Amino acid sequence: MRIILTGFMGSGKTYIGRELAKKLGYKFIDLDEYIIQKEKRSIPDIFKEYGEKYFREIEIKYLKETLEGIDNIVLSLGGGTLQNKNVIDYIKKNGILIFLDADVRSIYHRVKGDQNRPLLAGLTEEQKIEKIKTLLEKRLPLYKQAHYTVRSNLEDSIPEVVENIIRIIKDENIKG
Repeated sequence: MRIILTGFMGSGKTYIGRELAKKLGYKFIDLDEYIIQKEKRSIPDIFKEYGEKYFREIEIKYLKETLEGIDNIVLSLGGGTLQNKNVIDYIKKNGILIFLDADVRSIYHRVKGDQNRPLLAGLTEEQKIEKIKTLLEKRLPLYKQAHYTVRSNLEDSIPEVVENIIRIIKDENIKG
């Protein structure tokens, strides 16, 4: 089974993905970390040197590379991976797509001090909150195309979120 986590930056995809994989005995891959390893440079550097368009192209390439022929995997996507319908369709055909739904307050709290967020670089606190709101509103229709949605706010503990996902997976196994 392939479990693919999506959601906005700071929704907990990496932390929850690692815990979920550990609990299930699956391999865990963070797509952003995979890209960094393959490209031998940070994501902010890729954005700076080549732009977002190039980044999205290699992101799709590495997404396909991580999913081909691998089962029993938890894959954490980047916050902007679901940029077009073809990518969403590909992911949904190749695994169970779960949207980790976090509110603006939770997202801001988690990312406010992170220097590796190129889309928030150099912004004031108010600008960061506004950028998060704007991007989240724009991406929400894409995230909501996932097979399932699991809430992932600050008050939701990682073990609770992991257990909610495991319940979904067990239901999927019963159905399929």
